[in-house]
Amino acid sequence: MIQVQTVTFTYDGESRSVLRGATFVVAPGEHVVLSGPNGCGKTTLLKHLNALLVPTAGEVLIDGLSTRDRRHAPEIRRRVGMVFQNPDRQIVGMTVEEDVAFGPGNLGLPPTEIRRRVDAALAAVDLDALRHRSPQALSGGEKRLLAIAGVLAMEPRYLALDEPTAYLDPVGRRRVLDVLDCLQREGIAILHVTHDLDALLNADRLLSLDGGVIRHDGPPRVILKEPGAWSGIGLETPPVARLLERLRQDGVDLPADVLTVEEAARALQGLLAGRDAGGRTEGGPP
Repeated sequence: MIQVQTVTFTYDGESRSVLRGATFVVAPGEHVVLSGPNGCGKTTLLKHLNALLVPTAGEVLIDGLSTRDRRHAPEIRRRVGMVFQNPDRQIVGMTVEEDVAFGPGNLGLPPTEIRRRVDAALAAVDLDALRHRSPQALSGGEKRLLAIAGVLAMEPRYLALDEPTAYLDPVGRRRVLDVLDCLQREGIAILHVTHDLDALLNADRLLSLDGGVIRHDGPPRVILKEPGAWSGIGLETPPVARLLERLRQDGVDLPADVLTVEEAARALQGLLAGRDAGGRTEGGPP
């Protein structure tokens, strides 16, 4: 379990705290997204989870291990895998296979165990066919998956990711999100910073951060129904959500939790089908 307890953090030389009393818990196997306006402290908070940063005040516990105790740092970083926003910054191998083997190799594991972990990690992200390719020859989405594979080879319990789908095309985004879904089903807890609507709606919980303070903590669809929620988490209201709200104001009976184009299409089809059925007269056309 990850426990963030009234964490405050101020960078050296700064007078204003980036985090101010952040408190939440992430349970094993849970999928949590962290969102908020630019500059609100999301990446700073994420870096606290694997002891890259230590709170100015408060406590971060990873399975009971305090990040304040530097003796715990290696074990904490094994349990909490970190994937940064720019995958190029954590890719070090000359080939895909070599890059994934880097972490387990630094643990001093025997070659057979390193091979097992590399094979399992590449299979998990569906990059096995590219194991001998140079990382520089990969697409942006494939690089994100390679960064995830490198972390998975350390066999973490928790995965912390900073904008894992940013700047990817729809196919690349879907591929990364599908991998995260599979990892969660295997029991790995996922906590990631994102402004991707599909990722938000697919998570168990949404944490919204604003001004270094946790403003919301709950099911994404419940939070996004609140007035002003979209701007509060740093997102523009999607066009489809604005359209549906206008239809509701005009008296069209649509569920409040319809947020995507696909959901809107199904809801409108159902509404039209119901009106067609209700408008038929006896002996009329089927």
